[in-house]
Amino acid sequence: MKSHNPDAGEASPQWISEMCKELSNKESFYNKWIIAIDNVMFEKKKIRLRDTQKLAIMTIASNKSNLLAQVNTGEGKSFIIAALAIIRAKEFGFLDIITSSPVLAQRDGEEMKVVYEAFGLTVGHNCDEQLEKRKLAYKANIIYGDIPRPRIRMFGFLIFVYPQNR
Repeated sequence: MKSHNPDAGEASPQWISEMCKELSNKESFYNKWIIAIDNVMFEKKKIRLRDTQKLAIMTIASNKSNLLAQVNTGEGKSFIIAALAIIRAKEFGFLDIITSSPVLAQRDGEEMKVVYEAFGLTVGHNCDEQLEKRKLAYKANIIYGDIPRPRIRMFGFLIFVYPQNR
């Protein structure tokens, strides 16, 4: 594989493709999850994860410490977050995803529901105005929420999502 200088700017499509091929040659725990998630996303949503998304998922999921990752607008944050949520919810039992937009929290939770269900996971959001519906959301494995309502479960894995359109 050719080396890549991260200080030189964005990764070239060729470098990303080579990285994904190298990752797919390894029988790793996360690679198996990415393959399974990609297959389910195609089956349920007719969408395939792009190589850049797979690389982001692999990099974030395999990182052993806290990590801040930037994914630009239009690069598929929703699919990256869903894949990471599946992996972490299966590992920890539950997960909270916090975004700055209640519209995104509701949309992503509802649009990805069939994918989560394929892995035996439940999903909800805490952005409903009705208290009883918000309470019900906390029974789900994965909860989407916005910043004003961050009633986060103790010891949960947490993903913050900030849209870059400002």
